[in-house]
Amino acid sequence: MVFGLPEFVEIVIISVLLSFVSVIVYRVSADQRAIKNIKSEMKSLNERIKKAQKEGNQKEMNKMSGELMKLSGKQFQMNMKPMMISMAIFLAAFWFLGASYGEAVIPSPISIPFVGNQLGWFHLYILIMLPGSLFFRKMLMVE
Repeated sequence: MVFGLPEFVEIVIISVLLSFVSVIVYRVSADQRAIKNIKSEMKSLNERIKKAQKEGNQKEMNKMSGELMKLSGKQFQMNMKPMMISMAIFLAAFWFLGASYGEAVIPSPISIPFVGNQLGWFHLYILIMLPGSLFFRKMLMVE
């Protein structure tokens, strides 16, 4: 107990906060309109590639695949800044969580495959962070 609450509650609160912070960092540091445009262009190119594949037009497929690779690279570059900021935040958070809750064992109401019915702080963090991030991304309309 770091904050005077049960370990389970503290880890859940920290996980939810980290999920929220990561989504906010991504929303603020990445151009959402540009990412949305790139995703739509990539979807269109994938459809055109499938059409060319059905027609057996290898030259057109290669051309569009090259364009798709360029767009993928551009999208990767746009995601790099939020990824670096998030990584710095998460490294500090993981250090804190590991130091504070490294020995914590939280009983699980159900048995989880490969984990069992006892969770460490990292397992609980993952179980809370994944749906939390999806929820906040939908709520804040982040691409």
